[in-house]
Amino acid sequence: MTEPNATRSLTRLAVLLGLLLLGFAGLFGWVSWQANQKEQLRQMQAVLQISEKALDRYFTQVEAGLKGLAQDVQEANRLTRIDHAQQLVQRFHALHPETLAVHLVAPDGQLLATSPPRAGALPSLAQEPAFRDFLGRLTPDTRMELGRPLRGRVTGQWLFPLRYVLRGEQGQVLGILVSSMPVDFMQAFWRGAPVTANATIGLIRDDRYLLTRYPLPPDVPFDIIYGEPRDGALTRYLRQHQFPKEGMVEGPNQLVGGAFSNVFRRMEHYPVTVFVGMPVGDIQHLWWQQARIPFGLMSLLFLGGFLGYCYTLKRQRSWDMETQHAAQALKDSEAEQRFLIDHLMAGVVVHGPDGRVLRSNPQACRLLGLSAEQMQGRAVIDPHWCFLHEDGSSMPVDAYPVAQVIRSGLAVDDLVVGVQLPHEPEPQWVLCNAYPAFSADHTLRQVVVTFVDITARKRMAQTLARSESRYRMLYENSMNGVMITSIEGDILSANQAACAIFGLTEAELCQRHRRDLTDEDDPRVAALMQQRRQAGHAQGEITMRRGDGSLFDAEISTVTYSDALGETMSSVVVRDITDRRRAEAALVAKDLAERANLAKSEFVARMSHELRTPLNAILGFSQILQLDRQQPLAGRQREWLQHIMQAGGHLLALIDDLLDVSRLESGSLKIEHSDVDACEVAREAVREMRVQAAAASVTLSLDLPEAPLPCIRGDRTRLKQVLLNLMSNAIKYNRPGGQVSVRAEVAGPVLGLIVQDTGLGMNPQQIAQLFQPFNRLGREQSAIEGTGIGLVITRSLIELMGGQLSVQSQEGLGSAFRIDLPLCQTPDDAAPSAALSPPAWPEAAHASPTAAPSTKVLYIDDEAANRALLLAYGQLRPDLQLSVNEDGLSGLEQARQWHPDILLIDMMMPGLNGAQVLQMVRADPLLHATPCVAVSANAMQAQIDDALEAGFDGYLTKPLAAGDLFREIDRIRQALHAPVTGTPTRQAT
Repeated sequence: MTEPNATRSLTRLAVLLGLLLLGFAGLFGWVSWQANQKEQLRQMQAVLQISEKALDRYFTQVEAGLKGLAQDVQEANRLTRIDHAQQLVQRFHALHPETLAVHLVAPDGQLLATSPPRAGALPSLAQEPAFRDFLGRLTPDTRMELGRPLRGRVTGQWLFPLRYVLRGEQGQVLGILVSSMPVDFMQAFWRGAPVTANATIGLIRDDRYLLTRYPLPPDVPFDIIYGEPRDGALTRYLRQHQFPKEGMVEGPNQLVGGAFSNVFRRMEHYPVTVFVGMPVGDIQHLWWQQARIPFGLMSLLFLGGFLGYCYTLKRQRSWDMETQHAAQALKDSEAEQRFLIDHLMAGVVVHGPDGRVLRSNPQACRLLGLSAEQMQGRAVIDPHWCFLHEDGSSMPVDAYPVAQVIRSGLAVDDLVVGVQLPHEPEPQWVLCNAYPAFSADHTLRQVVVTFVDITARKRMAQTLARSESRYRMLYENSMNGVMITSIEGDILSANQAACAIFGLTEAELCQRHRRDLTDEDDPRVAALMQQRRQAGHAQGEITMRRGDGSLFDAEISTVTYSDALGETMSSVVVRDITDRRRAEAALVAKDLAERANLAKSEFVARMSHELRTPLNAILGFSQILQLDRQQPLAGRQREWLQHIMQAGGHLLALIDDLLDVSRLESGSLKIEHSDVDACEVAREAVREMRVQAAAASVTLSLDLPEAPLPCIRGDRTRLKQVLLNLMSNAIKYNRPGGQVSVRAEVAGPVLGLIVQDTGLGMNPQQIAQLFQPFNRLGREQSAIEGTGIGLVITRSLIELMGGQLSVQSQEGLGSAFRIDLPLCQTPDDAAPSAALSPPAWPEAAHASPTAAPSTKVLYIDDEAANRALLLAYGQLRPDLQLSVNEDGLSGLEQARQWHPDILLIDMMMPGLNGAQVLQMVRADPLLHATPCVAVSANAMQAQIDDALEAGFDGYLTKPLAAGDLFREIDRIRQALHAPVTGTPTRQAT
């Protein structure tokens, strides 16, 4: 459609007028632009000048404050007193709340003190690049430096450090004070500045690093803003012109893009530049705000109705810009909140009013073991969420923190909750807080749940509780007394053992002082305390005092330590050693008694040897006289000889009894446990005692059952000795015409042998003293021989064989002694061999010269009487060729020439003793197989055993009876002529 001419003319005129108006508008716009630009630059210069002076004054004040803090630290020498330095740093921080943190750093980078205080050991900055760079640039003139921005290791925030160097009198670096400023602290200087909202103000170092900038560009990380050097128009201009004092430059901005007009000014006292920048678009916008009215008036003539459109369009654009700015601000705020929440050490979970999870941060995902996608939309009743009470029991759903808040509408504070993850053996422990958020109409909008991981603290508390429980258990159940005292000696606590030792309650002990429990006269107490003061610990023995004042010996151990609060304490462990002292005294007494007993045994052995030697001649030659058939004695002489033999026999029995007592007391008496026919032993004993019974006009009878009785376990020889002793007593203490009976019976697992007499009997007092050594019950003045130790030996022998000796007696009627001995395990198979019975006495009249080949026997003894006795014995056995010699060397020479069948060797000879002679015999090729029998007056079992172990084939004790000698010779002769089936048996007689 073609426009009318008028319209076209009008259009042309409008165009012409428009062009004129546009030309005028262009001129007006250029002039107004120049004026507006100058005005904005003037305002920016004013803001710059104010900011520079304010910042210079602020940094000067901070430097003065740091200098004062440095003087305080150095004057009080608090570099070595960290607690006082910590107090100064905290006080400085309180006076400068705008700072994020204040640190005192050693020259090696170790943090000495910090505010706010930090739990645990303080880290070292020695490996931090910024700290090493600062140390590398440190000069003797450096006092304070505005450091390069960094992320604080202690605070975790971006900051720039103000480092103040502490120097000594010689200029050496003593330490570094660091005041950490937030990188956004410039907002305090920016509020109310007469510039546009998009203008920026900041500080930049000579190395092109920003110290601070406000406002921060959105969506640009701090690592880029502060962690990298700037390379915009401003930094290039500054470096090209060697950092002039002030100026203006326009160019692109590296961070946000676009052209910026920048004015800058170098700070008076610090090597940094303050700059104020404004986007060129903002200057244009301000210019347009001033020029639009003139332009509008001019446009009214030309544009008419189009002006409304242009105005509406401009307003729309303005509104869109404001909307975008608001949206951007909201986005920036949400991003900051999200950043803070995502980097919190605490877990954060936001629930809807129905309990479902709306959002959560990474820490919450880590603690709950779920990803953000898994948690999104989950409700509190989800079974995968396993919560525990503090005691470890399962938490029901309605007790969950979020459930409590939804149900009650009230916040939940400091609730300890366990989180049991499916793949973890131990639960995680968190400190939970839940807060409701309400909408304008007071309906629940959301629930924010925060929780902090306290697993380490919880486990530490559990470990501490277990340790405390173990310590308390050991403390309370210790057998030793334990007391805790102050360093001055006041008793603070005591366990039950200490209360028992001192006879006081714990409350009474806590009212005492250490010196109240010790003997002030004991010099060891002061020495022990001095040792503890010097070494911190001491132990020893002192005399202590109980609550009732009585003294006792104690062993104590004490140590000084510091408790959790740093208080110096002392622990004292007390052990009552009174019983130990008594035991030690008893051991000493026992040792003395054993030594005395040993000395007694040695005396008895020596006495036995010295008495047996003359008895050997007395009894031996008495036997010769008694057995001599060629020159028999007259009747009265035989009676006298019988008295000699009885006296000698009594003396020998006394010696044997003394030896048995000595063996019993020393425990050296040996018992051979074998299966023994007790009835056969009783028959032998009765046969041997019939002569003594007949001489005393006493009837001796043996009453044994017809059926065989089982064997007993015991020593055949000792059993016979016991029976002979009991029957001898029954005969000696009987009356003429009296009776003695011996009978046997089986009573359960034992066999009883009863020796009963019709003698004098005993009253209860005598029975009570019956087994006392050398106590003859008042019969010492009677004509009856005795020593008073026979029954003591008898009972000991029975007990050694596992039996028991009991007695029943009535004064004037007689006594009954009962022996109970255990039966053998297999009585049917335990019939004793006849070989156990001793061979019959080989009487000279029955010996036949042709019964056996002649046996050559050589006897070596230094005593002439002993040699003569043996030669006399030889006359009783024509089948024996006896020869004697007086010493070992000549006896060995004779043996080499004569080749005896048996060697009899005396053990106690001058020159070569019996053992040495035996060694030479065994070493001689001609004599090494010759049987050797020891002959000695030493009758102790240990001496007999030593001789047999040395290699003797037999052992004969003096006095040497003819029967014992002949039996031993016959035993060895039979062994020599018997078939060889093993090593010949060695025995002692």
